[in-house]
Amino acid sequence: MELNQNIYRILKLLAESDGKLSLTDIEKQLKQSKRTLYYNLEKLNQWLLDNNFRPAEIKENIVSIKQENKNSLKALIKNRTFQDYIFSKEERINLTILYIALSEKKVTIDFLKRCYDVSKNTVLNMLVDIRKNLADHGIEVKCHSKGGYYFSGDEREIRYVVMARYFEMLNNGIAEGAQDILQTAVTHYSKHEMNQQLLRQMEADVHSVEDYLQERFFSTSVYEIVLYILMIYARNCKKKVLVLEKSQFDDSDLLAAKTLIESFVKYGIKIDTRESTYIASVLLSCKVFDMDEAMYSLDLSYQLTSDIIDIFEAKMCVKFNKKDEMIQTMLMHIKPMVYRGQYRIKVRNTIFWEIKNKYYELYQITKMIMNMLSAKYGIPIDKDEICFISLYLGGFLDQRNAETTGKHILIVCGFGVGTSLLIKEQIMQVLGEDNLYEIKDVRQFNRKDLKKYDLVISTLNRLEDNQILYVSPLLTEYQKQKLMEWELKNSENIRRDKIIPQEILNIVKTYAEVEDEQALVNGLKNYFMKKKDKLESVSKSLMDILEESNIIIYEDNESYTDAIYTACKPLVEKNVVTKNYAKSVLNIMEDYGLYFEMREGILLAHGKPSEEVLRLGISITLFRQPIDFFKWGKSIRVIFMVATTDNHSHRQVIGDLLSLMKDETVIQQLLMCNFKDNNEIYNYIKKILER
Repeated sequence: MELNQNIYRILKLLAESDGKLSLTDIEKQLKQSKRTLYYNLEKLNQWLLDNNFRPAEIKENIVSIKQENKNSLKALIKNRTFQDYIFSKEERINLTILYIALSEKKVTIDFLKRCYDVSKNTVLNMLVDIRKNLADHGIEVKCHSKGGYYFSGDEREIRYVVMARYFEMLNNGIAEGAQDILQTAVTHYSKHEMNQQLLRQMEADVHSVEDYLQERFFSTSVYEIVLYILMIYARNCKKKVLVLEKSQFDDSDLLAAKTLIESFVKYGIKIDTRESTYIASVLLSCKVFDMDEAMYSLDLSYQLTSDIIDIFEAKMCVKFNKKDEMIQTMLMHIKPMVYRGQYRIKVRNTIFWEIKNKYYELYQITKMIMNMLSAKYGIPIDKDEICFISLYLGGFLDQRNAETTGKHILIVCGFGVGTSLLIKEQIMQVLGEDNLYEIKDVRQFNRKDLKKYDLVISTLNRLEDNQILYVSPLLTEYQKQKLMEWELKNSENIRRDKIIPQEILNIVKTYAEVEDEQALVNGLKNYFMKKKDKLESVSKSLMDILEESNIIIYEDNESYTDAIYTACKPLVEKNVVTKNYAKSVLNIMEDYGLYFEMREGILLAHGKPSEEVLRLGISITLFRQPIDFFKWGKSIRVIFMVATTDNHSHRQVIGDLLSLMKDETVIQQLLMCNFKDNNEIYNYIKKILER
């Protein structure tokens, strides 16, 4: 039996984890239903047996493979030729784009038929889909009788698309196909066998440039720089050269690019020297910037970062206390992001789907903000960049100011500050806020650090040390359990605000004989941790706080100022907000405009958490006559008025409102306002959200 994409990805997840994953984690990462997952696990076990491996075990919601199988399976996955893999339609499209752009082979219909073992009609339909996909990028797919298919269009855009598809295949666990195409092409052109050892040498050359110029690239970007250079070389061999205006770059940037071009000659990779400007743009896109604070206000990146924070506060009804710290931290990502947008350099994001699904409302709000600012500043910002920005915002949104009296814990990360902040917050949910948490880039980490800290946690399993606890950017249930076991073993004092399993154990021992006390303590701790997580992480939903009496149908026409007071009135009467809340909402409008027009004619209005808010609440006002917000050239018929006391409790409410706004029928029903009373509106919204 051959591996299909779903079985392959389950196998890869297990092989690259600690050998254990919960069914819930696999469902979320692969976006499979439980029924589909069980079916694929059954097929996986059949494949394992066919290949002389012990089958995976499923016990108490945990899927596990034997430790002795793990390394063998890793090697098998790594060495498996991608031609043996059964590709999905999307994977065939991605591979074909790479073939056309990079391969030394003549890409024809017959070639693609043989490659995927499909019919001519399937290939033709696939090419139609590719043409549609690439049309948005201004790229045409053409065919030459002698050379086969090729791309015509802006070379910068072609390269962006190629690397986006390449990284997508790497992220989806189909790395072999993408790597085979690129490395085979480079091997053919350079006459040097491309292998892992050679790629590591190339990475060392990139590090040498860092040392020579005293610059630093993001640790996860070094390998991507190597891939970009190989892609550039393959494009050069197809007689495609990209030249940018030299005046856009400093002498040091051009020197770094020239140094890299020269260092790759020894591998037979002779890149056109005119590419130095484009390579300089790649390096700028991966560079860690340490900008002088006095220059911030003069920098476009500073203005963009400041706008992101201000608009996020306004849209999400939150208040950040350390804006200067936020700006300085976010600039580490924003500065190279601006270069990536300007020069169309693709960044790799390995956890896009996990972030989008787990933090849906945070991602959607960030997406709205970044799309608006992309138009304002004229800088393309893609979904992966938006995802990273949402991580930064989410990390600062959840920061606490508790004094630390506990253990000293180091988090070693290679994904960037935004992801590090997210990991820190997840670890804090398990180990608590009274520990001292420190974050280091992997290249700042020293083995001596193991003696300085009570616990070292890393996202990079290549560090390979028994004293280091490995976690993924989104912690699995198994990894949370390992953290909890460490805490039980090492905690001298358990905080009073925690439920102490030992006390419960003593009660149990009074009435029953306990065979394994430690196992019972672990089980109790795991249970209460999950309960605590649920209470802390789940904010109230829209229907939890929406009352029928807080829904108004307003018949008369009035000014936009009076409309805001009208929308606040039910909340004032229910002691949700004070009388001054409407004024604070209007003040924000004066500063930011209609900061959250969810859809045309529908406004989400709110102030910031302050003494004017007494508790979480929402009102909904439907106006029979449209309200003229003439200052902003808008006509509004629906106002959702939200009030919150903090940065957290209303997140699910925002998520529910976003879900409503995805439904065109709901939007039209609200705008037409054909409801007879507030009870009908309440039941209508409840029915939609319960679907």
